[in-house]
Amino acid sequence: MPNCITCTDLVLEEAISGLKWRHTTFDLDEFVASVGTGCPGCKIIHDGILARRGTLQDLRSVALNLFDTARPLHVSVFRENGGCEVMQFYTLPEEPSPWPVIGAARHISVDSSSEECFELASSWFTNCCADHRGCGKKYGPLPTRVLQLNEDEKFIILLEPKFRRENSYAALSHCWGTAKPIKTTKENIARHKSGIPLTSLPKTFRDAVEICRRLRIDYLWIDSLCIVQDSEEDWEEEAGQMASIYACAELTIAAHSAVDSAGGCFVLRAEAGPHVSTRVEYNTTDSKTGAIYIRGEPPGAPNGDHLSTNLPQLREAGPSRLSTRGWVFQERLLSRRTLHYTPHELVFECRQGFQCECTIEQQIKPKGPVKFKDQFLSNKTLFAEDWNNNLDFLFAQDNGSSTDIKERKPATDFDWYNIVEGFTQLNLTYDSDRLPALYGLCESKLRALSAPDEYLFGLWKSDLIGGLLWQVGNSNRFGFDGCDSKRQPESFAPSWSWASVTGPVRYNDNLRVVDEDDPKRRQPYSHRCKILEVKTVLSTSNKFGPGTGSINFLCTLVPVLILLTRSGSNLTSKSVIAGSKKAIPGKNETPFGYFNPDVRDNGSFEVGPKSEGDRNEYFFMIVAHLGHENIYGSGGKPLGLILRKTESGTYKRVGLMEESTYDLKTWQDISEPAFVVLE
Repeated sequence: MPNCITCTDLVLEEAISGLKWRHTTFDLDEFVASVGTGCPGCKIIHDGILARRGTLQDLRSVALNLFDTARPLHVSVFRENGGCEVMQFYTLPEEPSPWPVIGAARHISVDSSSEECFELASSWFTNCCADHRGCGKKYGPLPTRVLQLNEDEKFIILLEPKFRRENSYAALSHCWGTAKPIKTTKENIARHKSGIPLTSLPKTFRDAVEICRRLRIDYLWIDSLCIVQDSEEDWEEEAGQMASIYACAELTIAAHSAVDSAGGCFVLRAEAGPHVSTRVEYNTTDSKTGAIYIRGEPPGAPNGDHLSTNLPQLREAGPSRLSTRGWVFQERLLSRRTLHYTPHELVFECRQGFQCECTIEQQIKPKGPVKFKDQFLSNKTLFAEDWNNNLDFLFAQDNGSSTDIKERKPATDFDWYNIVEGFTQLNLTYDSDRLPALYGLCESKLRALSAPDEYLFGLWKSDLIGGLLWQVGNSNRFGFDGCDSKRQPESFAPSWSWASVTGPVRYNDNLRVVDEDDPKRRQPYSHRCKILEVKTVLSTSNKFGPGTGSINFLCTLVPVLILLTRSGSNLTSKSVIAGSKKAIPGKNETPFGYFNPDVRDNGSFEVGPKSEGDRNEYFFMIVAHLGHENIYGSGGKPLGLILRKTESGTYKRVGLMEESTYDLKTWQDISEPAFVVLE
């Protein structure tokens, strides 16, 4: 039995037996009374909170959260006004505490360019290269152009390798921002090949050069310097190589602390703040002495993704500017190792897991929030067991490798619906980058497929009907708030592609592939239309680029009216209705459904009764059926597109309808078969 019933002597039996999570809460009066009786465990918690906050007067209760005995103890203090503060109690590896629940951790450096940070980064990088089979020891081929760093301490050289020889290089992931970085152009490329003075580089680039040199990496790829920025042809060619550039880089350096190229990778943190530890000394009843350290909880702790774009909004530290950029999405997903320089701490991410400056142990697919890469893999198994095999396959054609290598496939495929949802919630400076910013992932997915497929402006031909059922809206909620969306130029993408709009996109969970034997599997889903022909015309040389296209369907249509139930800023998921123009046979009743428009801008839509002169014809095209049918053919609900008929007789998509209180049979009874050309 523990001596103290409040803190159980900070020896939690469940923790010692291997449980990964334990939570206990006690009110303030109980806690203070236990301190008064002389409990060492309660006293160290009390002294730590007092040292950190200066007072306990405004508190209501205290909670202890243990996630692992090898990590810090998380202490939550709840204020009378309803607020909450979270602290970490930890010890140093060389100073173990007498309480098993207070695990070891590192101090967070006030300067990420310190010698301690470089030694830590070097150990992470070296150990991963040597021991993580899934991350790969093998070098990939150098990109078309790289910066050579080892010729002169004061200069770097833009190098164009004559042969794409294999070598170690790093890639920089950064924000361009409004301060445009130094660029390679047709006019200065010859000078850059002769040498670029380090003094002419912005701070982010200089810091990246220093990181590479300290880690003994001789080559660095930076987009603004390694792509000829005023050559559309070179930009298209190199954008199509993103899969290889980031997948083959031995390391990606992510500059999270900088909003532009002048901000730098390194961070000089304030001498006071949540990352700074407070030392509290203790004396136990058996005369043991020592010290415990207390600090604020770092972002992502204790076992979440430190760099997630979905950190709780109440956290003081939200996502970094870099992690919200659309181009960075594929850079992070394709990279096998990334060294993240964040405003809060140094973080190393590889295909095996996370390591961060604040903790000792590596985080490998912990319980709780999933890691970034795991969200976008269709088999949820990290990437390939042996990343070297992926590299062999990815570049077999480039290197003239043998047929047996060319025929091998990487072990991983991407969950494309999650890719689309994750990517479209991020920001792009130019809407025209909505397709190019995924070139690398498209190439990687295409090569990983077990059967031939065709990419159609953000959708895949093998799953085209399911891919059509996207809708504008954030993936974590249904509704219109924060989801303004405009239509791209018609030459960029057909209306049936999510790339034709600028807003965030989500898919119905029931469309995702699930295990047939899973008792919790989602509702059954089946197609209710037939694709006869697909035509596309690309506007660039890249097969993943923009263009125009049409799909010929054999389907059923229901003529509908578009009605707004409310307007202005007070819009909800049920603000727009698509109602049938035809009554249900034998009833004085017309079915309707809630319609999610593709385009919305400050409360206005591209469809609906805008004026008395609006003579557009709208139709509900039944695309799929969700749910079970009974023996009478009733049950389940239809999923489909709302189409607008053009003057030429073709159709344009204007939105998706998935919410209806009327079942599939009711809609089918008033529908008519049709041949539809959707552009």
